[in-house]
Amino acid sequence: MKSLNRREGKMADKTKSAPQENAGRHSKYAFVIAACCFFMMFVNVGIVSTSFNVYQPYIVEQVGDAGGSLVITFRLLVSAISMVLIVNYYHLLDLRVGITLSMVFAAIGMFLFGFMQSLPGYMFASIFIGIAYGLGGNVAMTYAINRWFANDIASVVGVAATGSGVAGILMPPIITYAAETISLSWAFWIEAIISLFFAVISFLLLRNRPSDLGLKAYHITDKADRRRAKGLPERKSIHQYTIPEDVQLSKRAQFALAASAFCVGVFCTSAVFYITIQMTSSGFDPVFVGGMISLGGLCLTFAKVVTGRMFDHIGVRKGTTILYMIEIVGLIAALLIPTGNPLFAAISILCMYWGGSINSVGLPVWGISLSHPENRSKLIKNLQVCFTTGGLVFNFIPGFLVPIFGGYEISYVLFLIMTVISMVVITTLFKKYLHAPGLFSKRHDEVHA
Repeated sequence: MKSLNRREGKMADKTKSAPQENAGRHSKYAFVIAACCFFMMFVNVGIVSTSFNVYQPYIVEQVGDAGGSLVITFRLLVSAISMVLIVNYYHLLDLRVGITLSMVFAAIGMFLFGFMQSLPGYMFASIFIGIAYGLGGNVAMTYAINRWFANDIASVVGVAATGSGVAGILMPPIITYAAETISLSWAFWIEAIISLFFAVISFLLLRNRPSDLGLKAYHITDKADRRRAKGLPERKSIHQYTIPEDVQLSKRAQFALAASAFCVGVFCTSAVFYITIQMTSSGFDPVFVGGMISLGGLCLTFAKVVTGRMFDHIGVRKGTTILYMIEIVGLIAALLIPTGNPLFAAISILCMYWGGSINSVGLPVWGISLSHPENRSKLIKNLQVCFTTGGLVFNFIPGFLVPIFGGYEISYVLFLIMTVISMVVITTLFKKYLHAPGLFSKRHDEVHA
């Protein structure tokens, strides 16, 4: 543990402004880095996770409900292990090689899936996409954006995270068309080619830190900057909060935060994975289901941008509560899908995908707002590990509950309970700890970790 902390300390040192970096100039190349984060999220989250739901009915048809659950569970297990090692991974390879290699793992995994038709084969292929998700998801994105941007971190994270949502829009129709008209194998291989293409582009464009180009982290001009330039007094927003510098999360609060992230993993991972089976088993056509998943991806893309701006403007506490309420509406609608009403299917998809930004935008922002620079990387990583563990622990359960209860409704009741528990816990923590102004308004050298 001490060795890991030392490595995290070194990583934090790398992200802080070095003397030569302070002497550099601001550059919009930071937006190129944000674009690379977008590509990474498209591949390592969008292809590997968000749009992968479309494959689930085909996989279940070959290996059964329990087998389908095991494939996803095994991927989540590999992802959780990878996340535990992520600080060491990026300390060894740094961002450029580390992010590129994670996308190569995704390409290898999807390529292997195209050759597999058995449970052991699918589980073997899941190792590679699990590594891709674990080493190249939200944590890597947060590391990169924290290095290259001096302010408006939540907004940039929200925009970069839309990569997974765009994949959720574009890939399901392509997957469904390829699987129905050519073969399931070619559906996987098409995604493997796309993943490899983005890996090459990212390697060519990525740089580890601004100082590599003699630059400083980019400062986005906002209204406060314009007011200062005009000599007007600065207006401090009462809606933005961060943990006071002299306050640390208690052990009990840390456990509660981990429990809340665990619950987020349950409903953001498993509930979305099984919604396609819930719909097809209720009589909906696979083409309609694929179209609905694309609609969900569009919603998720929009939601991530809005969520980032919402956190920056009304604060993480109120913004998080709004996301939870949207997620709850989606889960209630999912319980009504067996009625056969397409309206419930649409509401379920839209609200659950919108609520999914609790993971892609919410968890990184929680980690930044509830931590200090010296332990920020560790908390962000731990939240993602807890999130993945939640999906891992619960993900195999729905497939085993189907023979007992005859459907997935009981699972969605459990998802709903987990969502309410998580909302109560995290909003209580925010109310207790977040009461100092200035979330994401601190100096760049104070927020980078």
